[in-house]
Amino acid sequence: ASRAHARRARSLHDRQRPLTRHVTVIRAIGDLDIDEVVAVRRIAEIERDVVHGDRTRRRLSREGERDLVAATSRDSDGALHSPDDLRRERAEALVPFLAAFGVTRVVTSPSVRCLDTVLPYAVATGRGTRIKVGLSEEGFAERPERAPHHMTRLLERGESAVVCSHGPVLPVLLEALAGIADSTESPAKISLTEAARHGMGKGEALVAHLVGTGAQARVVDVERYPAP
Repeated sequence: ASRAHARRARSLHDRQRPLTRHVTVIRAIGDLDIDEVVAVRRIAEIERDVVHGDRTRRRLSREGERDLVAATSRDSDGALHSPDDLRRERAEALVPFLAAFGVTRVVTSPSVRCLDTVLPYAVATGRGTRIKVGLSEEGFAERPERAPHHMTRLLERGESAVVCSHGPVLPVLLEALAGIADSTESPAKISLTEAARHGMGKGEALVAHLVGTGAQARVVDVERYPAP
């Protein structure tokens, strides 16, 4: 599937060379949904309660076993893979995909989830990684204006870039791109608005094709690719 994504990306890139650049927005592979955040907090609460008796300890053991089973998956040969293995494979599959769009600038949240998503591409291509606290969940909570500022700076630079962030932050980035889409009825604007409203899947990539830079930049097309 990842090879098919890369071929599709190269084909689209070749057809749209006059657009000159693309901004690829990626939700971190392994990003946590709100229900998973609640589950993690619940496990932490159970761990704190372990000291109060054997009954809680046995409950923690049972729940831990279920979590371990749920956190592993099998490939077509029946081999077990940990979540770390799966995330690594998916991140490596992004390398040819991002290369097909000529990404020259890598901008990311400082979270391990985002770094694990984009570092394979940065290392493979020798690109520097720009870490922006404003793209993290914590940074966004403290200073929400920083995330759209980083998108504005990218539009001013006029480079093909990849931006990796998280579920709570992505709607603001996508709304910023929707604001410079061709028209209110354009497929690009509709796609960006839907992605901002309904969210992106873990590891999903949204590629915005742009012309112009800075205040003259506008989005003329959008492609969405599920996680490889």
